[in-house]
Amino acid sequence: MTLARAPLAILTLLWWASIQAIANAQATVSAGAGVVSEVTPDPDSVGDGTPSTASRGVGGSGFAGTFGVAGQTSSRIAVGVEITIPQAFEFRSGTARFGAIEGTFRDIIVSGLTRIRVVGPVEAVGGVSIVKEELVATQTPPSFVLPPAPATPVHVSLGLVWGGMVGADVAVPVGRHVVVAPEIRLHLIRRGDYERSELGLGAAVIQSGVAVRVRF
Repeated sequence: MTLARAPLAILTLLWWASIQAIANAQATVSAGAGVVSEVTPDPDSVGDGTPSTASRGVGGSGFAGTFGVAGQTSSRIAVGVEITIPQAFEFRSGTARFGAIEGTFRDIIVSGLTRIRVVGPVEAVGGVSIVKEELVATQTPPSFVLPPAPATPVHVSLGLVWGGMVGADVAVPVGRHVVVAPEIRLHLIRRGDYERSELGLGAAVIQSGVAVRVRF
């Protein structure tokens, strides 16, 4: 099994297990909100640092929504799928004088996860993710170009990449079928050269928030 196929096999296994558990009427549906932070090595300097590439990379924190479904395979273990949809982060590469690329970027993360109750309400969480990197950008030509040219769309195929996820939940029952769960996630994403050099992105994405689970 190659490294490229291994994450797909793990993700498929988690999805299959969650479907089996859900089919046995042990389903939990969740929705949550929180904050996602794109961790960048140096968000104020990407490219080679010269005036023509002085940039403001993707960085900072913003709102994110999460949605999930899981199946209980035992009293302590659940497997399922979780989707994280954050707001887009702005970035800029270059300057008005030498030409610039600016726009927005975000990671849409689909994770196959396992939750294991460790002690009391505390659960350890881990899994494998598929990440859709979304880039919407325009390129402005250098200011010394005459006649002035309009900004043009930038077409960069980022596609799908693999990631891993670890974290923890604190599941607090507030009723027979409802659980409120503060949660934290560390996503590690396999970045490409463009994302690292032009967008200033690192591998780590930190997610925190609160989810509400409804059991069926």
